[in-house]
Amino acid sequence: MDEGLVLSELPYSTYNRLCKYMDIDEGWKRLASAFGYSIRQIMTLGLEYMRPNGSPTDKLLWDLCTRDVTVGEFQEKLSESNLLQGLSILHAGGNM
Repeated sequence: MDEGLVLSELPYSTYNRLCKYMDIDEGWKRLASAFGYSIRQIMTLGLEYMRPNGSPTDKLLWDLCTRDVTVGEFQEKLSESNLLQGLSILHAGGNM
């Protein structure tokens, strides 16, 4: 996958797989922390679980999309957060 691509340009299937993966074990918390989110911001993201079909990861990724985070930056933070399956999902998405 092109590392200069912004997250908002990811294929929806890749975005959706990332959400499902990181919601399962709350990996989104580690990722949010790696991006410098405060405890308050992380706790607010966690409130998404209370919404019907709510996803903290979806909310986090959308926020990162609005900040024009690139795939390269995202991969770096996934690696720092030891979210290696997320890296695999990104690489598989680039081969679709």
